[in-house]
Amino acid sequence: MAFNATWVPGPNAVAGLQRIGTHGPPVLVIYVDPDSLAIPAPRTPSEYPAFARFLRELATSAAEMAVLLDPNGQEGRHALFVRYEYGDEGTNQRDRGDGDGLAGSGA
Repeated sequence: MAFNATWVPGPNAVAGLQRIGTHGPPVLVIYVDPDSLAIPAPRTPSEYPAFARFLRELATSAAEMAVLLDPNGQEGRHALFVRYEYGDEGTNQRDRGDGDGLAGSGA
């Protein structure tokens, strides 16, 4: 089921990684204050690479938005942002290196 939603984060908004049980799948949880959104990993390991690519795009886009909103903040403190900004085996933030010529932010 597809849907669109818009939340305005409250002052206590945070994001984190959780696991369901001891050996459960990882879940990205975004607490928007007071609401939350959970994005679980796919159940099928063959889907992990595409999901990991999505998560990297999400991280890069979030870091880019943070720079736009707070240019004097802690730019590049996220490991994925630093890796892409300074290159990873010939790629940079503008080209993920997956052959599609797109950046993680859709630019």
